[in-house]
Amino acid sequence: ETVAQPGPDRILRSVVSWWPPFKQFLGEKRNISWSDIKDDLHFQTLLGDFLFDVDNAKQQANIRFSNTLQCGEPAPAILATQQQLYYGMSSSLPAPSEYLPAKQTVDTIVAQANVSSTAFVQSPIYQAR
Repeated sequence: ETVAQPGPDRILRSVVSWWPPFKQFLGEKRNISWSDIKDDLHFQTLLGDFLFDVDNAKQQANIRFSNTLQCGEPAPAILATQQQLYYGMSSSLPAPSEYLPAKQTVDTIVAQANVSSTAFVQSPIYQAR
């Protein structure tokens, strides 16, 4: 999903996540919206179905579970997820004056996301040069 408007000041160009394909799966294959999910068990059942769907099985690599994921069973509790962030930087090796404010903004967004456990952002561009 696009997370910033085009232009020279945008921090993120896009984010690749399992969430948009999951929402699409719900709409196209289950005829429901994510807001129709009733409780944790309902979510875990739908997530398990999604992760074994032929078009979405590749998303399994982006989620770590508390136990083994099994076909036909509700997904175990999620321990961690991974998303890919694509920055709208001026180059693939931007100067610290460009990427440090971007990192601070992304870290702030993640911190304010109200996740129930530890969340962090890591990228090669954050490494000191």
